[in-house]
Amino acid sequence: MERELLLECQRNDRKAQRKVYEKMAGRLYSVCKRYLKNDEDIEEVLAYTFYKIFTKIGQLQNIDTFDA
Repeated sequence: MERELLLECQRNDRKAQRKVYEKMAGRLYSVCKRYLKNDEDIEEVLAYTFYKIFTKIGQLQNIDTFDA
């Protein structure tokens, strides 16, 4: 993930958050689909995951490890 994009997310830039969401949503959806069969549950987990990402990203010490 681009370092500058993540730094913008740390500054609560909504456009940057949208870009991160667009880059990660498909992959995270696939992971959730392996464990959850109900689409409503998947959407709920994704929403919570992105909520946590964007509310806690400011605490990230090493931004280079974010994509791992």
